[in-house]
Order: sequence, then C-alpha cells, then structure tokens
Amino acid sequence: MQLDKLGEPAFIVVPNKFHVMDAACYKERYPAAKVLCPERDVDFYKEKLTCGVDGTAEDMLRGICDVHVPLGIKDKLIETDLLLPLQV
Repeated sequence: MQLDKLGEPAFIVVPNKFHVMDAACYKERYPAAKVLCPERDVDFYKEKLTCGVDGTAEDMLRGICDVHVPLGIKDKLIETDLLLPLQV
C-alpha cells in the first residue's frame, strides 16, 4: 500500500461523524497510532468508535497542524493543515 511507504502513522484523525467506521480498520492496521476526534461532540466519538479515542485533534495536534472547520461547513467537519517551516 502506498501509505505504508511513508512509515507508521502516529495519528488517525476522525474528521467528522461520517467517518467513524473507518477508524477501527486503520487502528487495527496501525495499533500504535493515536485515534483523534474533534473536541466538539467528543462523547459521541467515545461512544461510537469501537477502537477508542486517545484525545482530541485540537489538543494532540497543537503545534503540528492547524485544526479548524472549513468555511461554509457549519461544524460538520474538521480540517487539518500541516504546519511546515518556511524554507527560504
């Protein structure tokens, strides 16, 4: 799989309520990865994710990614933008 060529993922981010079924498959494949969800509705994710929740994306990705709701989405999805140092 192409993803495996990048190495072991550290995080599995569940971006919204429509992706709860995918998380368990990825957690099984990458057991060391932390499962993260949006901080809003965290109780929903703790109840629905059979693989468990290790933390929120907002807390655990601070300083690594900018976690935000895309414009026009109305809190249904989070988006992560990787923070990369500017190379000049």
